Amino acid sequence: MWLTSPFHLIMLSLTFRQLLSRSVLYGPSRTLLAFSYTTDASPASLLSPTDSLPTIRNKLRAIGEGSVDFNPNYAPGIALITLNNPSRHNALSGKMMAELADVVDTLERWTSFDSKEREDLVGLILTGSEGKSFCAGLDLSAAKSHLLTPSAGLTFSVLMQNTLTRLRGLPLFSIAGINGPALGGGAELATACDHRCMPYPQAGSGSTPRIQFVQVRMGVTPGWGGGARLVEIVGRTRALRLLGSTEAVDAAAGMEMGLVDVVAGERESVVEAAARYLGAYIGVGGERSAVEAVRGMKRIVANATRLGTVMDEEIENAQQFEREVFGRCWGSEENLKAVNKRREKKH
Repeated sequence: MWLTSPFHLIMLSLTFRQLLSRSVLYGPSRTLLAFSYTTDASPASLLSPTDSLPTIRNKLRAIGEGSVDFNPNYAPGIALITLNNPSRHNALSGKMMAELADVVDTLERWTSFDSKEREDLVGLILTGSEGKSFCAGLDLSAAKSHLLTPSAGLTFSVLMQNTLTRLRGLPLFSIAGINGPALGGGAELATACDHRCMPYPQAGSGSTPRIQFVQVRMGVTPGWGGGARLVEIVGRTRALRLLGSTEAVDAAAGMEMGLVDVVAGERESVVEAAARYLGAYIGVGGERSAVEAVRGMKRIVANATRLGTVMDEEIENAQQFEREVFGRCWGSEENLKAVNKRREKKH
């Protein structure tokens, strides 16, 4: 029965070539970059999970606001990615999804074996803008007109799974600087990094920094690969609890379960703490480590883990299954009710 379901027929048409195809759109820069493109794609263009990744990316690029800002020189050997959509708690619009994929393209090229463009780079920090939120998942204001259908949900799931899998596989040591709530898809983003950094809650600091998989409250499941990654990080039992109960994880709880690796000091931002933590990979005692050797260590670990030491085909099967479960929920009656209820609370 399942082999003849409409969803499975759609997913079978997604070839391995399509899932791995990518377009390199950015060259190296020594300054802060706000990734911004013009495109002929219309937001009204039908989003289809059978499209190639470059086509999906260009269609999503026309949807929503915000930006993904990239500073390749935040600190010696460390680049910084900032999710910049503060009015929406740094939730990802279609435009931002495309721009995040663009940044990963650039980093892949810079860190390839034969590249001479950025031979100093070993660390990467991912954070949210303006210190209030890390990422609130999908920007529902951008989603309401174009993304709240099962087909659209599958489409951006394909792109985000590909982008975050590639981000996780970069030969760079990555850390999520969780400066505020990491909710839903934002929690999935955090799991795509090698490490996570949080501050301890402080009185009067505004939104409490936390990692929280709130998808079930929205009538959906993780669709960006975060479910499988969470199991790998914290184990099956804790993953069941965090996913099924929407339990919020603060710095202390995160450290205890292995979801958080470093906590910022009282007068230290999470980005500063993240850079300090990455410093161990750059060098010790003022002596710089050999960059290619450091990158090689990450390559070895990334190759060995691969979502539980499985082959590429099995990884894709796991991701396809997660997309299937997500696709059955996204755009459903319960999902739309939850979205509308959330909108009503804001008005």
